[in-house]
Amino acid sequence: MNEEYDWVFELKKNLEIIKSIGIKKFLKKEVERVEELIKCAKEKGIKHCSFCKDWPCEKMKRPSLTPA
Repeated sequence: MNEEYDWVFELKKNLEIIKSIGIKKFLKKEVERVEELIKCAKEKGIKHCSFCKDWPCEKMKRPSLTPA
């Protein structure tokens, strides 16, 4: 599939997850993911992941959120 349109599939999957677990749980997991990225950047002494020499790393990949 064309990477240019990957976001469409990610959006569809996110909507399915939200329908399954609810918006509050989904957003909580997203906040946790972003906090981990911020922590990683701070540990490496950079302002943002895009400045990292390892970008994009495994942490950038969104884990599949599953219903709790």
